[in-house]
Amino acid sequence: MVNYKDPITEKRTNLSLGSYPVIALAKARKLTMEVQELIELSISPKEHRDEKRRQKQSISGHTFLNVTSQWFELKKDSITDDYAVDIWRSFKNTSSLNSKTRQ
Repeated sequence: MVNYKDPITEKRTNLSLGSYPVIALAKARKLTMEVQELIELSISPKEHRDEKRRQKQSISGHTFLNVTSQWFELKKDSITDDYAVDIWRSFKNTSSLNSKTRQ
């Protein structure tokens, strides 16, 4: 746990680095130094951490299956049921082939 004065809000803030058995002491010290560097640059460590999490989540959210599902939801009302089934089957076959080639 790092207690610091947030450079943006000027309030005292706690930032958890993780629990002891999961985070070794050396790793916690390194993370603390990174937090101090961010503070010196007037960057809120909590905001920085949250932004990195959002970026990771947005990258993982744009998988082939998610994008095709969103596209299909938009298109399914404007096409026939048989064609919709055919398209969805093609998407599923393509995504299963992609996952097999990665393994």
